[in-house]
Amino acid sequence: MNWQLCEKTFAIVGSGDIGKATAQALEQEGAKAILLSRKSQHYLDVTDEESFKQYESWSKILDGLVYTAGITVDKPVGLLTLADWQRVIETNLTGAFLTAKHFYMALKPNSSVVFLSSIVAQWGNIGQAAYSSSKAGLEALMKTLAKEWARKGIRVNAIAPGLVNTKMTTELPQMVVDGFTQHTLLKRLAEPEEVANVICFLLSPLSSFMTGQVIYVDGGFFTA
Repeated sequence: MNWQLCEKTFAIVGSGDIGKATAQALEQEGAKAILLSRKSQHYLDVTDEESFKQYESWSKILDGLVYTAGITVDKPVGLLTLADWQRVIETNLTGAFLTAKHFYMALKPNSSVVFLSSIVAQWGNIGQAAYSSSKAGLEALMKTLAKEWARKGIRVNAIAPGLVNTKMTTELPQMVVDGFTQHTLLKRLAEPEEVANVICFLLSPLSSFMTGQVIYVDGGFFTA
């Protein structure tokens, strides 16, 4: 697949299944993919602003930036503690804000930024008040950045998958997974590589007139 990404440089924040799949897809296209996380060679803790300072010397080196870092704490609101809430918001939303703030100068003009959201940003979900709220906030952040950064030609979009076959999904009760898959037209989970392919499209020149958009990769969840 030719996404016209050869010899370009991208940073992927978050080294979970989708982050790794995105890095692999980019490298297969001849691009350089830099994974940043607490588990990667390029260390970054998105919950610690001091951690970003080591990358302040990066200036106009990135053709694109992808934010895939995310966690969830699934509890009904009555059982969700303030610490639970803050932990999810800190990683999923505040971390995205800090990434945008501190990597802005590293982005080249006419580059592309992609945030990993979720269908629950619009749909909500029982037991996922913190996660749903963080992703809804992430989409609002994305739209704001799209407006602010357009003058530099930087496109900013989000991708909202349904359930994806990742480690996070394996921690969900099977009845929850089954309920989601039965509600999709394709009756299955997405694979990380399928999500990564759409991220690559949004990073590529093939999506050059797309910005401020949320792209659903949900197997027809909202159509069902």
